[in-house]
Amino acid sequence: MTLPTLPHAAAGDQYTPAVTGGDDATVTLKPTGLGDDGMRVFTGTVKATRTDGTIVTREFTIRQPFDKPSRTVDAPDAALDGLLVNGKPIQGWDPDILEYTITAGEDDKVTVSPRAKAGQTVKASDTTLTAHSTVQHWTVTGPDGGNRTYTVTLVRDHKTPTADEALKPSDPKDTGGTREAPGPDTATLKSVG
Repeated sequence: MTLPTLPHAAAGDQYTPAVTGGDDATVTLKPTGLGDDGMRVFTGTVKATRTDGTIVTREFTIRQPFDKPSRTVDAPDAALDGLLVNGKPIQGWDPDILEYTITAGEDDKVTVSPRAKAGQTVKASDTTLTAHSTVQHWTVTGPDGGNRTYTVTLVRDHKTPTADEALKPSDPKDTGGTREAPGPDTATLKSVG
């Protein structure tokens, strides 16, 4: 199954399918895989017990694709000569495409660097890190003063689940309703700080 395509800017976000089993069915997810342009590939198994007692097992695959980045023609003097990944041109390089998504293994060393043309200045922004992705922006100023900002999002394939992915809260338990609720709401929140 392929889900509707999300905007390219969402490729660096974290995605985990919400799965629910039941009394007669269990769902097991495998580690998230990566496809082209940061596509997430979720696979797993559903095991269900029929009313006659036989067990049926089915494999499933869910794909979450992302849009291709859009082109820009503004500030042509600020168009980079290239973006290099570990010393080689980034796949699909086009100076008029300002957003790129690359993928790497959990422990792969990745170095991304801009290659400026004569008369250009390039300034890197702060790097944004999450448990599984890194986002870096470079602002290029051309000799005429025009600017372009290039963005590279690195999404890492990972076998070890992040804390969010590993969180598996237990099912709620019925405590028998032995106490009356303290008021019309069942929880009281206090603002601290």
